[in-house]
Amino acid sequence: MRNSRVRLRARKPLCMTLRIGFLTSLGVNVGDEFIREGIRSVLDRTGFPYHPFYVHKLDIDSLSEPREDEALVLADKYWDSDLFIQAGAPVYWHILEGRSTSLTSAWHQWMWEDRILNCARGGPVFLNLGAGTCQRWNDDGADFLADPACVEFARRASARAALTTVRDPLAARILSALSLPHELLPCPAFLAAARHDIPGSRTGAVAVNLMPLGGHYELDPEFNDAVWLMRCMALVSRLRSFGPLLFVAHDEAEEAFMAQFAGPGERVFRGGGWRDYLDVYGSCAAVVANRVHGAVCAAGFGVPAVIIGNDSRASIGDPIGIPRFRAGDEIESVLSTIESLLNEREACRLRSLREVTLSRYVELAQPILEQQCAPRVGRAHAAQSPRIRPEAALASVREMEESGARVLMKAVNLFGSQYGMRQFYNWSKVWEYPWLWLHGLGGLPWETLRLVDLGSELSPIPWLLASLGAEVALIETDPQWIPMWEGWRQQLQVDVRWHIVDSESLPLPDGWADVITSFSAIEHQPDKRAAIDEVVRVLAPGGIFALSFDICEPSMGMTFPEGNGKALTMSEFERLVWRHPAFEAGPALEWNTEDIPAFREWHLRSAPHHNYVVGAAVLQKVMAGGAVARRHREPRAAFTPRIGVQTFTSSRVKDLTAIRDALEAYWRIYHGYPKSSGGWDGLYSKWGASTPEWIPGLVPEHLPCLPRDPRNHEVPDQQYLYRSDGRDYKLISHAPWDDEIVRQRHPDMMDPARPGWAYGFWTSGAKNW
Repeated sequence: MRNSRVRLRARKPLCMTLRIGFLTSLGVNVGDEFIREGIRSVLDRTGFPYHPFYVHKLDIDSLSEPREDEALVLADKYWDSDLFIQAGAPVYWHILEGRSTSLTSAWHQWMWEDRILNCARGGPVFLNLGAGTCQRWNDDGADFLADPACVEFARRASARAALTTVRDPLAARILSALSLPHELLPCPAFLAAARHDIPGSRTGAVAVNLMPLGGHYELDPEFNDAVWLMRCMALVSRLRSFGPLLFVAHDEAEEAFMAQFAGPGERVFRGGGWRDYLDVYGSCAAVVANRVHGAVCAAGFGVPAVIIGNDSRASIGDPIGIPRFRAGDEIESVLSTIESLLNEREACRLRSLREVTLSRYVELAQPILEQQCAPRVGRAHAAQSPRIRPEAALASVREMEESGARVLMKAVNLFGSQYGMRQFYNWSKVWEYPWLWLHGLGGLPWETLRLVDLGSELSPIPWLLASLGAEVALIETDPQWIPMWEGWRQQLQVDVRWHIVDSESLPLPDGWADVITSFSAIEHQPDKRAAIDEVVRVLAPGGIFALSFDICEPSMGMTFPEGNGKALTMSEFERLVWRHPAFEAGPALEWNTEDIPAFREWHLRSAPHHNYVVGAAVLQKVMAGGAVARRHREPRAAFTPRIGVQTFTSSRVKDLTAIRDALEAYWRIYHGYPKSSGGWDGLYSKWGASTPEWIPGLVPEHLPCLPRDPRNHEVPDQQYLYRSDGRDYKLISHAPWDDEIVRQRHPDMMDPARPGWAYGFWTSGAKNW
């Protein structure tokens, strides 16, 4: 399936980029993901810049592991968010005689109790959007209201939420009975279409989704699966009179169930992710679905829809005017309703209602977002200043192999590759950057901070932090980097300045910087004491100093190359830096020397002169009296990157698909594929020919031009590459660093011969090339 295209409106220049977390699901229930996209359409319409973060309600590890299109790594996506949104899951339920309630969900303890309702610890502003029920058909909420624990949960959730919207009449009835504030609005999944354009026109197919139980659960005591099976067969047979059928399965059980009904030429579609389903529901002629959010999402595109269900979730369609039928109802009423809806008047009504609904959500959310952003300009920050615990450590091979470190380095290298900055795969930076990020830098409000980076050269880190909103000053001794800096500043439109120095003195006022970073720079500074004293002078009270440094202990057999300056010993670091009186006193250092042998062995693999280890530390400056007091500059408009991971992914998939289609067109004429030079050819290649016509014969007959990797650089192993013997071919994007996104969206494109390093298209004979 083709990816939908995100339609973003122009954003206002505001004071900061919000971190917004979503309680959702990922890769399990696309309905939850439609809801999340609908809420994001509201956020887009408000004009406030934000970074999204996704907590998968069935996976506690998702609190700290990057998912989907997240641009940053957070230690905890709830506590580190400015705003956190419960995104449309059932919130209020009491079923199966109390064996399943709001308090028994898999995520209740670690998400609701430990975080959202943990008022003693504070936390982000909380929005409860699209909250719903999951009760029996036509339930009146009495069981929920009769359970004191459920009632108390509803009251606590309401008190915690700055805004509560509900998506079905039963949820509204329950909250009204408890006199809790809320507004009944169409489910946010109805708004997903406002964020996504669907390429192409309507297919004319009627999308059919049928589940073995007529819904998610068997809550109806009168439900008879044999009768349901017969009704499904009759319904499918009669639906064919409205057009070709496309059976849409959301999981393996649905796929097997609907395979029984598919006739000749009909297929059962099962997508690889929510984007595939968005394409299907947005381009069909009508939808008949047990999956309520399939019908709701389609309705947002103006597609007439009917819901068939067996519990209260079917009533989600009521605020939208989507007709609903019980799974046991006769099919004649279903068919006549569908027939009456197949007209442009219904499509216009749905699209008009979507815009009205979107406007109402924006009206409710806008003041909350304004309160989050605007008051920060004048807010006294001292009481909420980030506190860090002074820490220092030696590099650990085990730590660099942990998932958090790998993901952080993937993000750093992706950012660097886009602009021709340094990338790191076997240097000690693969430990230094993640360690400092996870032990201090990652939790800072960069939109409000001034950063000084020592020894910047072509490091991606200061530019990445500038892209998150920081005001940055680069410090270097060599002016050769200035032309590249000027180009990056223009490309990224960030607040970066630089100073070329010839000594340890920094040409900046006292207390100018909120954060100073120094990545393996101190070993190159002859007067290390003067260098640290300058850091102290320029750093504001309460400011953070994050540094990495080379450690050479001759007594342990280590050596340090003379041309690189002079590395510190562990005792020198403690004397010069750790015990400096300007920094908040940390605990007595207990170096993790047990990690030295493994790291030295790893370090020597990259170069024979790397016969030493590295360390890193984070420290915080104190005032004379010992109290931490931070000076923040006023927040300003934060930069939102023009080109992100998702954009690169969409561009690459589009390019590779266009080339694949051109290759198939070539084959239909010539009964073979264009031959390569014998290796892997590309615009730039280290394994074959480098030539502008890296696939001969496609231009201009089948393509106007051969696409180029969107990084637009000349690195020979980060290109589109092609290999063919005339009979088979393989086309890949090599080392793209967005493989995790493609793995989620297009798993069939992952190169089996290079897992994690390439994706593309190939013929069966070239699969393992």
